[in-house]
Amino acid sequence: MMDFDSRRPKLDVPFAVLVTGSLGLAVGIATVAASALAYYATRDFSFFTTYISDFGAAQGWPSALFTAGMLIAAPLRYLFLVLLLVRLVHLGASSRFRSTMLVVGAVTVLGSIGTAAIPFTLDAAIHKGSALLYFFGTVVLLGAISVQEWKLRLPRALPLSGIAVVAAYFVFATLLAMAGKVGAIDRATPVPWEWLSFIALMVWLAAHTLLLGSRAPKEH
Repeated sequence: MMDFDSRRPKLDVPFAVLVTGSLGLAVGIATVAASALAYYATRDFSFFTTYISDFGAAQGWPSALFTAGMLIAAPLRYLFLVLLLVRLVHLGASSRFRSTMLVVGAVTVLGSIGTAAIPFTLDAAIHKGSALLYFFGTVVLLGAISVQEWKLRLPRALPLSGIAVVAAYFVFATLLAMAGKVGAIDRATPVPWEWLSFIALMVWLAAHTLLLGSRAPKEH
């Protein structure tokens, strides 16, 4: 009788973090850059008046590129979150923390899908509600992850980059919720904060891809 080795090969989590994070960075930057260029070719564009989500509401290539890119990014975003949380559990976080963050992350990703799939020109209420769900969800998600990374004494670039995202997202989401309801806050007021939020998120993703994609992140 032949003796088979029934052990399953283990997933190389750091390498999976590195690959998935790199793909997420490429898709995220390419989506926004390509959509912005397509938008700029036929419309007025400014970092102070043009929302990133305006690309999805524009007809033609800006909308096609933005919507396709965002829908591709959504499962990548969640897969990266799953791998990130597995990595944190290996480094000392609890399984309960992982499970809680997976639920928060799922709700947040649904918000991003709603924002991409339903432009404000189609249904302003659903679009804005989805955007607020995504942005406030990210505040909760990355806030909790940053606290956990600080407690685990991981490289300070990890929690600090998370705090930067939380700050930018919170300001943007708050201004967006107040736009048109408070006299001093008009439609354009939150726009620069959306661009800052995107840049902060890309920095956070790059830091986590590089540091948690390594074999053994050093304590600070």
